[in-house]
Amino acid sequence: MLIMAAGMLLFFGSHLVPLLPVSSTLQEKLGVNKYKGLIALPSIIGIILIVIGYRQASIELLWIPVSYSREMALHLMPVAFILLAAAHMKTNIRRFIKHPMLAGILIWAVLHLLNNGEVRAVILFSAFAIYAVLDMLLTKKSKAAQHYPIKKDIIVVVAGTFTYVVVLFVHGWAGVPLF
Repeated sequence: MLIMAAGMLLFFGSHLVPLLPVSSTLQEKLGVNKYKGLIALPSIIGIILIVIGYRQASIELLWIPVSYSREMALHLMPVAFILLAAAHMKTNIRRFIKHPMLAGILIWAVLHLLNNGEVRAVILFSAFAIYAVLDMLLTKKSKAAQHYPIKKDIIVVVAGTFTYVVVLFVHGWAGVPLF
């Protein structure tokens, strides 16, 4: 559990840097690319440590998930992936959802919480849910009043759905096979 905790500290710590007052100063001094690297490198290392730590953590059950939570997750997870994709492209989805990436992370975290009653899962997915909510509350929405071509929304839906299907098949590598 210690490895997972260290990974979470690295991941969330690096994601909190943009919320700090010193963020703009760092970006000016380092330049945009080095600043993004300052956030990306510890994030990537954090994710790797989270996965390794999660796989090694003991499985202590807090609750038994309800019978329909698995089907609910299989049907709603594509929405999370579509929102994640929408965060990176100028789309109409992004115009109407204040923080599409954070909303996608929140959906992902809540669905995983409903599906996993293990201590390790509760710690991990609660942390992501709390982070998503706090970040939504602390960051401003960029104004996007413009209408975008529907083609971009279709691309986002296809990309998000494709990514979801890929994740379905590699999910077992994280220690939790779905099939």
